[in-house]
Amino acid sequence: MLNRRAIGSDGEKRAVTFLKKQGFSIHKTNYRSKVGEIDIIATKNDLIAFIEVKTRQSDNFGRPEEAVNRKKQRRIIRAAKYYLITNDLYDKIDVRFDVLSLTRKKSVFEIEYFENAFREEK
Repeated sequence: MLNRRAIGSDGEKRAVTFLKKQGFSIHKTNYRSKVGEIDIIATKNDLIAFIEVKTRQSDNFGRPEEAVNRKKQRRIIRAAKYYLITNDLYDKIDVRFDVLSLTRKKSVFEIEYFENAFREEK
């Protein structure tokens, strides 16, 4: 059985493959800053998507996307703002926060992609 880190790493690789097939260009994976981290930063057309990837071996303890709670969302938003500011993109590109959920069903992964999964509260 794989450990949690290996499961997460495998999920992120599968997520990148899925996103590329959807027409995204991947700019960063596992982006880390002093204010937080983001699993995948990708662009498509005039949009930048900050994507949280959640992978589970089963849904016995809930669906993967349910783990992206309000606290986690705030951390992602803070890291996204930092990324946008440090790359001179703030207020220059449309932004979206997505969640990509992977659940193993026997030997196959079920992928669900939630566009606009959450927003920054004003």
